[in-house]
Amino acid sequence: MIKKLDAYATKLAKVFSGSEYKNPTSFLKLLLAVIVAFGVLIFFLNTVDFNKLKSQTSFFQDNPPPPPPELYSPPQPPEDILSEGNVQGEQISPTTSSVCILYDFDGDGKVTQADVQLVIAMYGKAVGDSNYNDSYDLNRDGVIDASDVSMVTAQVGRVCASPTPTPSPLPTDQATYPYNLMVNLDMGCGGPASAQMVIFSWKPAISSVNWRVDVSDNNWQTRHSIYRFQISGDRVVSGWSAYNPMNDGLVPAFNTSYKWRVSNGLNEVSGPDIRTPSCPSPSPTPTPLPSPPTQIGCAPLRFLSMPSSVTTLAKVTVKIQVNGFACNGLPAWVYVGARPYFWQGCTLAGNSCSVTFKAPATAGSYPIVAVADLDRDGRWYENGEYDKRVLNVLRAPIPLPQ
Repeated sequence: MIKKLDAYATKLAKVFSGSEYKNPTSFLKLLLAVIVAFGVLIFFLNTVDFNKLKSQTSFFQDNPPPPPPELYSPPQPPEDILSEGNVQGEQISPTTSSVCILYDFDGDGKVTQADVQLVIAMYGKAVGDSNYNDSYDLNRDGVIDASDVSMVTAQVGRVCASPTPTPSPLPTDQATYPYNLMVNLDMGCGGPASAQMVIFSWKPAISSVNWRVDVSDNNWQTRHSIYRFQISGDRVVSGWSAYNPMNDGLVPAFNTSYKWRVSNGLNEVSGPDIRTPSCPSPSPTPTPLPSPPTQIGCAPLRFLSMPSSVTTLAKVTVKIQVNGFACNGLPAWVYVGARPYFWQGCTLAGNSCSVTFKAPATAGSYPIVAVADLDRDGRWYENGEYDKRVLNVLRAPIPLPQ
């Protein structure tokens, strides 16, 4: 049998080499090694999941997806803050709106490019500046910026007061209130909570800068106050909304009755009672039971150090840390929620790593999210695999002229 195999090996050697193979036994061993190698390759191709291998390899090369919206809440301007609403007290002509008085900064009865220029002149002023005026900070984020300019620009052309306003029949109480106190409800069931606004206005008896509006939802057992106001012609106007809450954070609610009054330190006058719209409650959506948290050897990931406030374009260094050293060498990422957002990456050395970046050029509050796929399963933002913070970016001081 061995002699026959040697004979076959000799013939194969002649086929491949074209001549006598001096050592047929060695050639046979080589042939068997080649056959075994092909068998191992076929086994590897049939058992390895290349899609999974690719996803694990790309983990070290690609940024993670952006954080889901529930991880951060960047400030958004109200979507429908200027729609006409139900008016209680005296109602002016439907072609005008007491809401837009908040945007009529020069008091000429309409919103024009001149009002836009007044906001632009205050651009960059922030809370704490000596010349900061919160009347121009329309979204109440503590800094007068492009969003405030865009909000007043969107109202250019709107007429705020008619020279001869025509009173309409009152839906409720026909009484005339002192100093022509009026309240306008700009509230709709379809709009977001941030878009709901109540506008108070009145004609002052005397000149004063100490106006205060008090509101109560329990017949004056408790009182909530607001001090923001502006003068428009012969009227004083104050808006109450999620962007301009009462001093203790109270915001307007649906299906609620309120009493309100105005005080200037000398006089105190009550206005017409307020009844906000009754909106149907949406059917509650059953909350799914949370899945048990994945046990990850080096979780949780957390911020170890990060400044809470910086000035625009300042250098920011963020350090993140995990528990223990089991994730040494894994990449981690820091999301900076500017517009557009950007990522900074680092590799865990031991149990921590740091990233450094420039703060956004525009003042505001920005979400910062740190994330790493600690269990290497390709799923991001799992329990224990991320942490979140807010970076407050303040306007850099303007250097004094030399």
